[in-house]
Amino acid sequence: MLTLYVFLVGYFGLKQTSFFTDHKEMESLSKVKYESGLDSTKSKQYLERIEAYMNEKKPYLNGKLTIRQLSDQLGISGNHISQAINENLGVNFFDYVNAFRVEEVKQRINAPEFKHLSILGIAMDAGFNSKSSFNQIFKKSTGFTPSEFKHQNF
Repeated sequence: MLTLYVFLVGYFGLKQTSFFTDHKEMESLSKVKYESGLDSTKSKQYLERIEAYMNEKKPYLNGKLTIRQLSDQLGISGNHISQAINENLGVNFFDYVNAFRVEEVKQRINAPEFKHLSILGIAMDAGFNSKSSFNQIFKKSTGFTPSEFKHQNF
């Protein structure tokens, strides 16, 4: 009985072609882009609006900023925001926002009006939510730890 069971499981398992699908075919299917109806001209226009808003209003200072909140503030679909950033800059939404935060920290780190704050205090004020993510993102972006950056630019 056990032998018959093993044979049947094996037989029906082999009939499942999706299990043995060529991995290259699966990779090519995963790289297919979705069609959103957003052409490259409109995508660039959206990116210009997003960048102007980010520079003027600084919504990235909110550590809990989401693509949905930005979408509501700009009146642009979240999918279109994501697509505009990804297609034009080659980064995802969170990397995009964190780049603004890193620049904010870099500007504030040696500014006299922020001398009363620690580096971590400046990071939290610039929208980062944790010390570890801040240190990791800052080092990846600048090549320096925050302390090294502060001493290099002092």
